[in-house]
Amino acid sequence: MFIAISILGLLGVVYATLDLALLAGLLKLGRSRILRLPQKKNLSISILVCARNEERNIAQSLASLLSQDYAGTFEILVANDRSTDATGAILTELAKANPRLRVLNLDATPQGFTPKKYAITRLVEIAHGEILLLTDADCIAPATWATTMAACYQEGIDWVSGYSYFYTEKNKSSLLHGVDALDFLSHRTIDAASAGLGFPITACGQNVSYRRSLFSELQGFAGVAHVVSGDDDLLMHKLSAKRPSAIRYCTQPASFVYSQSKNTWRGVWEQRKRWASKTTQYNASAVIVLSSIFSFYLLTLFGLIASFAYGILAHQFTWLGIFALAWLWKTLWDGLVMAKGIQLFHEVRLAKWFVPTAILHLPLIVGAVLSGLFGKFTWKDSSTGRVKPS
Repeated sequence: MFIAISILGLLGVVYATLDLALLAGLLKLGRSRILRLPQKKNLSISILVCARNEERNIAQSLASLLSQDYAGTFEILVANDRSTDATGAILTELAKANPRLRVLNLDATPQGFTPKKYAITRLVEIAHGEILLLTDADCIAPATWATTMAACYQEGIDWVSGYSYFYTEKNKSSLLHGVDALDFLSHRTIDAASAGLGFPITACGQNVSYRRSLFSELQGFAGVAHVVSGDDDLLMHKLSAKRPSAIRYCTQPASFVYSQSKNTWRGVWEQRKRWASKTTQYNASAVIVLSSIFSFYLLTLFGLIASFAYGILAHQFTWLGIFALAWLWKTLWDGLVMAKGIQLFHEVRLAKWFVPTAILHLPLIVGAVLSGLFGKFTWKDSSTGRVKPS
């Protein structure tokens, strides 16, 4: 047990150091908000959306995209990815009424590709814009989204990540929606903080953009096309390996995109497993950082469980107190980072969910990572893990 406690202490110091680094990244982003420069010209934009069985969401999502106030040229391209509901019919009618909208119907996914990466690849092939803006078919973008994201493309910038959030109703949201939204914010805070440090780790496909020329330069999803998730951050890592300074994070509220959180705990669980499944494909530095965090979580959680069981049997709870202090250490440092994330992204509405999220966070993340790496997860209407590379 002494060895375990020593390792726990070392990991706790590493964890605090990493959280301090994240705070520094967020502070850097906060200062950079006032440094945004006007564009010299309007870049042409292609907005890309992949849709599969989105009959409930697609019309509202596209309405927000068609309402963009962008002064330059922009188009909207939607891949109807083998939908079996009314998504195709809805898209057909919308395309007839809106010249900006083009629909690409996909009937199959070739071997070696996962569906979304193939859909994005096909959309890029027919896109005309210099800048590609990507979001999901269940997301709503403000009218200022394209204008604000495009303004970040100063010289030397090839990739711009943006903030996305889960909508919750004031004073009406359940524990599920509150915890899901705050945990989602924690992931987006890491997106922003790591980008601010010049060491981008994660990104979110709900709000991300890059130059069309960059997609060609990186050979698209070559090397990661077989990984089910990661159409966002795995592509970003390919750029980061070459030019980390070419990646920027947009913190302007006019660029924030939102969607609905999951309606069931199982939905949250499956989503977190899917996110975890791609982390083994990250670059070595990111894997080391995330592995140290996960090791701290794993040891703390299993230490709490084991020491509690031992305490019941031996009527001695000293070890439980030590592991409880480790959990408190984690929670305090997380609180500092999340407080800055809440401030940066104007998410004070979610502060009240911090305590319940802190309680559920360890089992949720540890369980999701272990299940995502070694098991399967459900995405859309199928259970999957990975496909074999061609």
